[in-house]
Amino acid sequence: MIFGNPKEFAIEAELFEKTNSDSYGHFRFWVCGQSIGDFQEIISLTASKRHLLRFLAIDDQRFEERLEKCSKEEVFKALFESIMVTIAEGMTITEYLKKENSKPQDFSYLSKMDFQDRFHLDEVGGESVRDKVNIVLLKRKDSFERIIWRDLKTMLLMEAVLSSGNFRETAEKFLSWIP
Repeated sequence: MIFGNPKEFAIEAELFEKTNSDSYGHFRFWVCGQSIGDFQEIISLTASKRHLLRFLAIDDQRFEERLEKCSKEEVFKALFESIMVTIAEGMTITEYLKKENSKPQDFSYLSKMDFQDRFHLDEVGGESVRDKVNIVLLKRKDSFERIIWRDLKTMLLMEAVLSSGNFRETAEKFLSWIP
């Protein structure tokens, strides 16, 4: 079942199995017609629901004034790379350290304590997303939202802008469907 519009933003999920305490199934995001995640993976949709509920509960904290005019690269570096290290598929730690020898930007003015809860969507998609892409969502001053993701095979960084309320509306439809 697809919730939302895949040409802008959607969540696709399919129930595979329901136990007494958990629902399992397939999951992926759609952004601007592009599939994000491995729909063949079977994940806990119950865990997805739990992470998404927590993500939506702090929706009002997803705006960072200082990142408003920043490029997608700067935003991603501040919100993701400042607290997480991702090594490209097939790259060794030695190769990564040689590549990343430049001085990191200073984003110390941002409180990193809650970045994962506030901005990261990886956990919502579980194994179908987490091992394939890094993905963040950031509100703009005009209430539109920037969704920025990096494919872990190519390490390409992509961005789309979602209309105001689109993410929440789609997420709520998905949440009402999960058993």
